[in-house]
Amino acid sequence: MGVNGVPTVFSLPQEVTDPAEVAEICRFRAQVWRDTGQTAANAFPVQGWRDPIDGVCRHWVIRDPAGQLLAAGRLSVHATLDEVHQAEEYRRYGLDLEGPIAAPDRVVVC
Repeated sequence: MGVNGVPTVFSLPQEVTDPAEVAEICRFRAQVWRDTGQTAANAFPVQGWRDPIDGVCRHWVIRDPAGQLLAAGRLSVHATLDEVHQAEEYRRYGLDLEGPIAAPDRVVVC
């Protein structure tokens, strides 16, 4: 184990495509958000947080030597900004981009 119980040895980012691993990421998201006080303890169902686009996104994870998730993130690619999940978050900063648009999203770190 690393400093103060935080691992200092971990894997390189690994892309995952297995639906079971994507489901693990969804549970991990909700757990990190709960543990950091970003949401109420009962805000998510047991299966975690899954967005409608999760099935078509690319997902990456970082794990500790025991295989526990330490971080996860996803990337979606879209023809236009209007197709980006939660495009209003980009537009509120005045962005008006031409496609294709690569949108990193749902980056969570334990």
